Amino acid sequence: MILIRRRADLSFARFDEHWATTHADIVRRYPGIEEYVQNPVVTHATVSDGHVDIESRSLDGIAELWFADGAPPPGVRPVLDELIADEARFLAHLTGFATAGADGYDPEAKVWVIGDETTDVAALVGGVAHEPFDFGPSDARLMRRPGLEHEPAAPALMLALSTPRAAATDLHEAVVRSAAASRRGRVRVLLTHSRRIL
Repeated sequence: MILIRRRADLSFARFDEHWATTHADIVRRYPGIEEYVQNPVVTHATVSDGHVDIESRSLDGIAELWFADGAPPPGVRPVLDELIADEARFLAHLTGFATAGADGYDPEAKVWVIGDETTDVAALVGGVAHEPFDFGPSDARLMRRPGLEHEPAAPALMLALSTPRAAATDLHEAVVRSAAASRRGRVRVLLTHSRRIL
């Protein structure tokens, strides 16, 4: 899983176009990759102790790269070097970490819940009729890139609620309301549209 934020000098449209084309073309050539899904952020909210902030955008996208054994194979250096060089062209922030897979997972849209150890999952998703996919980190080591910012640690909690696009906004709003009502900790609630590359 990779959490990304665009460079400040790029509009979201330019960032997303580069991610969906130039960068996706490089990732397609990555040896051993089985699935690659891009999740551009459509709507975002940060909820902290009941207060909702929809102004500060902490992420612009979430990338999912799936490998059969959970790790990239050896001998990927040339494509990896090309990826790293390209990331600097459109990203300011990249936080990557290993997680477990999710079978049968191919939604049109997702509502992501990214929180810390104080996040009350039951309060957030108990009132919505969706079973969350848990993408909590299975490996605390962060993937680091020279010159790019990163979060200090992988999130303690990362869930995705899959949904059709037609219902995505309502689901996002319901989870934000639940997070605000719980008044515990800090959580980011992101609505993304899924773009399957591989």
